[in-house]
Amino acid sequence: MRPTLRIAGSAMALLLLAVAATLFFHRAEPAAYAAQHHTARFALHADARNPDGVRGQAEEKMIDETFSVQPGEALRVDVGHSDVHIEKSNGNEARIRVVLEGEQITDRLRDFYEYLNFETGQANGALFVRTNPDGKWRWNRNGWRLRGGVHVYISVPEVFDADMDIAHGDVEIDALKGDLKMDLAHGDIDAGSLSGASLSIDIAHGDVQTGQVGSERVRLALQHGDLSANSIDAQGVEMHTAHGDIELNEVAAETVRIRAAHGDIDLDRIAAGEIDVDVSHGDIHVREMNGYPRMEVQHGDISLYFVEAAGGKFSAAHGDIDLYAPAQAALDVDLKASDIAMANAFRTRFEGVSKDKEVQGRVNGGGPELHARASHGDVALRAR
Repeated sequence: MRPTLRIAGSAMALLLLAVAATLFFHRAEPAAYAAQHHTARFALHADARNPDGVRGQAEEKMIDETFSVQPGEALRVDVGHSDVHIEKSNGNEARIRVVLEGEQITDRLRDFYEYLNFETGQANGALFVRTNPDGKWRWNRNGWRLRGGVHVYISVPEVFDADMDIAHGDVEIDALKGDLKMDLAHGDIDAGSLSGASLSIDIAHGDVQTGQVGSERVRLALQHGDLSANSIDAQGVEMHTAHGDIELNEVAAETVRIRAAHGDIDLDRIAAGEIDVDVSHGDIHVREMNGYPRMEVQHGDISLYFVEAAGGKFSAAHGDIDLYAPAQAALDVDLKASDIAMANAFRTRFEGVSKDKEVQGRVNGGGPELHARASHGDVALRAR
């Protein structure tokens, strides 16, 4: 080997060794620093609710006021960029707290609170909390970067009316027995028990999750978000969703009306005198139906299980319809589709005209009319 090449090779080896050493030391130093930094951060934000310090939250109380109230009075909430928590109080005392919470409480977060300009008080038999922004908030190049948020905690007697208008923030409600009206622009709703003469909720962007709902009139309207409820007991139920799913565990009402533009409808058990469901793009699935339904889908499938077949009207422009009824159900059937299937339990007791695409006649001697149309899809009547 020539001397020049040997020298060049040795120099290259030394250069690679130096680079490797530099990378090792630079990588080891930040790792040790990061471990020390994270330990300090968790220790800094540990609090009484989180003594181990992991994922701790710093807090700073800004408002803490108490008021004398009577059950049946009203609460008015009109706030922006704040999470709202409604809790049940003891006796005839109400309390409003505004707390800054987050990874750390910065001067910028305090400035944002000052910008919101909170007002609390009591007037004309109503307790109120509202924000009245002072000036225009100056965003920085990193957007929010507040490292936290503003939380409003309100304690009122369980029997209380509430009128809430919230621009940006989540809402949590423990229990309320009173009329509730809520408008929410951006945020989710998580409620335990709600009851009163009237319940009306409008959400532009956010989900709704409730436990028990009992009211004479229930109205829920969502533009972009999902709706789920454990149980609803009401005289009239009205639901609207533009983009989102509806999932209901148990519904008992005189009338139920559901409209969904883009989303699925999933019902476990529903009992109502009148059931009206319209879906543009999505499926309808009902596990236990007790009542006379009218259901229409433009693009999607319908599957439904009758507890006691009382007839119904079903329509699917582009999709299938699967109906399950007790074998002893007495029905007048009028079915038209691309293809029709009928269980033997019904065929052996059927009188009328039966074709591949059309079935008209009586099952078990006849009864309420079961009407189904699938323009581009199949219809099946099955025994459960």
